[in-house]
Order: sequence, then structure tokens, then C-alpha cells
Amino acid sequence: SGSSTALEVLENIFLSLYVAEAALNLLVRGKECFYDSWFVFDFMLVVAGVSYQWCMKFIVDESQGGVWQQILVLRTLRLLRLLRALRLIPALKTAWRLIYGLLTSTNTMVSTLALIILILYMFACIGLELISKDLNMRSNPKLEQLIEVQFSNLFNTMVTLLQFVTLDSISSIYFPLVREYPLLMFYFLPVILIVSIALMNMVTAVLVEGALTQANNDRDARKRFLTERIKEQLPIYTQLFRSLDKDGNGSITVRELQALTINDVPQVFKKTLQSFRFESMAELFEILDGNISGDIDEDEFIDGLLNLNVAEFQHVPPELIMTLKLSRSNSRRSRNIMKHLMGIHNELQRLMPKQDLQSASGDLPGL
Repeated sequence: SGSSTALEVLENIFLSLYVAEAALNLLVRGKECFYDSWFVFDFMLVVAGVSYQWCMKFIVDESQGGVWQQILVLRTLRLLRLLRALRLIPALKTAWRLIYGLLTSTNTMVSTLALIILILYMFACIGLELISKDLNMRSNPKLEQLIEVQFSNLFNTMVTLLQFVTLDSISSIYFPLVREYPLLMFYFLPVILIVSIALMNMVTAVLVEGALTQANNDRDARKRFLTERIKEQLPIYTQLFRSLDKDGNGSITVRELQALTINDVPQVFKKTLQSFRFESMAELFEILDGNISGDIDEDEFIDGLLNLNVAEFQHVPPELIMTLKLSRSNSRRSRNIMKHLMGIHNELQRLMPKQDLQSASGDLPGL
């Protein structure tokens, strides 16, 4: 049909793109590619796809080709690569942490699976001796069918005990047996306590501990990244300050900073300025002037730019920076008002003695 033909064409197009991607990776990176687990995973899928789509499809019949198609369903696992893009989207940061925690807990889950199989095997062997091989139980008409279905052999017994892991309708299994033979309670209780309660809680604790450890590692890695970033940008901002300090007095004023255009700003800081949406260099000056002295020394300039850069990397909302700017602007105005008020106060103090002297002279007789 037309739809199947279109899908066939798309299949060949995308397969060609994947082949080109793998070839470019091998050409650029060489043998180093095979140390990347994601590349090895993609390479195996590409080889399987090429083997079937361009080779085996024309040799084997449809009945045998169906097996290949079932194997190629694993190509959908390539979508896992898209999960790594979630860490680049701030809104999906929590989702990336959950997915990353799930991916990094593979060893824990495999270990848990092995431990569950071992415990179930152990209890299944005990169950065969206590239940399956007990002729009195098998002769009981109330239990005969239950034992035949649930405890007839080792595999059925392990599958039955698997229900105890999730507590899936287990009362229908143990209640008829315990009602007829109460001593079997000492067999089923340890299964419930060990498999259903203790083991699951231990697994949860291990997963939480692993998540906390990974969070601490991410925090340490983030600190190292920020430290390296600061080391790279420190000489850039130092050179920028010295180019603005035309008179060489070790500080710059708002006029000197206003002489800086967006083209003169280092490339590493342009994105930060655009992110915080400063309308002019005067606004940037108000942010950098921490002590509100009217000029900025070298330490204030460099520390301020580095803090803004780090804040942009840590996704600090621009509104918070603008609130800080308004707060400092109001503080500057308050200081100017206080200076004017102090000037008025001093002027009144200077005029008051003269007025008092004139008043005293007017009260003297004969004057």
C-alpha cells in the first residue's frame, strides 16, 4: 500500500542518516568511539538494521524475517538518548534527576533481582519439602488442587512465592494451608518478613543512599566546574577593568563604564548581560557598586561580574537581580536625601546662634 511504501522510504532515509553518523564518528574519533557506551549501543543497532534492511530482507522469507523485525524493535531504545537533553532544559531539571537516578541505579536493581531469585529459590526448596512432598497434604481434598497448581514443582513454587514480593493476593495461597496445618505459619511468616518487608525496605534505603551520594557528587562536580570557569574568566575581567580605567587611579566611574559598548564586552559575558536584560551600563554600574560609593574599584568590578556570570549559570531569575538593583537604587537615593537633610540641619545650626544674638540685643534697654 501507499502508506507502507512511504514508511519503507523513511526507514531507508533514517537508516542512511544513522550510518552516516556512525561513519563520521569513526572518522573523527577513531577507536576512541568504542569506549563510549552510547556509540557502541547505536553502532550495534545500525549494524542490525543494515543487516536486515539492506541484506537479509532480500534473502530470507517473511516467516524468518519476522524474527529480525522483533530484534529490531530494540531500536526504540535509541530514544533513551533524548533523555540526556532534559538536563539542558531548566523546567525539566527534576525529571532529569529522576531519570538519571533510575539509570544509575542499574547495579542496585540487578543485585536486588539476584538476591530475590536466591531467596525465592531457598524458600522454594523448603516449600517442596514441607508441602509438595507431604502425602497427607496431597491427600487432603481441600488442598490437593492448590498444591498441584501452586507447589507442584520448583518453578511453580518460585513463581508462587514471587507473589509474596508484592503481596499480590497471597492470602488465597497461605490461608487454606495454614488453616489446615497451623505450623506452616512458621514457613510463610519468614517469607513475608524477609521478602516483602525487610528486603524491599533495604532496597529502598540503598536507592535513597545512592541518590544522595549522586547528588553530592553532582554538587562537587558543579563546584569544580564553577571554579574552573572563574579561573578562565578572571584574567579577562582584569584586562577589561584596566582598559576602562583610563586615568589609572584604580577605580572607574559610571561615565567610564558607559563608554563600554556591547561590542567591547567579552563574549563570555554577553550572554549574561542579555539574560539579565540590563538597559544600559548605568544599571550594570548600580549592581557592581556594592558599597554605593559612586565608583568601582578592581575587586568590586571583577567580583561583581563573576557573581553575575555564576548566577546566570545557576539559573538565578533575572527578576531577583532587578529587585537587587531597585533596592540599591533606593538605598542610593536615601543616602542622597540624608546628605541633603544633614546639610539643611547644619545650616540651621549655623543660623540659629545669629538669630538668638539679635533677639537678645533687641531686649537690652537703650538699644
